[in-house]
Amino acid sequence: MSRHILLVDDDSELLSLLVIYLAASGDGYEVETACSGKEAVSKMEVDSFDLVITDLYMPGMDGLALIQYVRQHSPNTPVILMTSSRSSEIAADAYELGVYKKLNKPLSKKGFLSVVRQALESPELDGI
Repeated sequence: MSRHILLVDDDSELLSLLVIYLAASGDGYEVETACSGKEAVSKMEVDSFDLVITDLYMPGMDGLALIQYVRQHSPNTPVILMTSSRSSEIAADAYELGVYKKLNKPLSKKGFLSVVRQALESPELDGI
């Protein structure tokens, strides 16, 4: 069964790289991208996703606001937050909102794919 992933980041080069990582994984992911939180919400209004991966800092709607939207409208969908911020306050806010994992940029291909697989296979998601 193909897993449907939404990648959200205002950095188009990073989005392209992550799409390549996911395609090369051999796991058959169906990947859509959004360049903003607002675009991600628009996509989520018409489609469902098995996983949302979002950047923290984006113009307009940031990653934390997007996580809040996901929790309200698709509470069992895991969310991975990507950020270059090492702030423990941001991490605490993200986990309080129910983020599955916070990944620090720059991302390693192996680490990124490992967390994606774990998020999609986690039995804990039923309790979010």
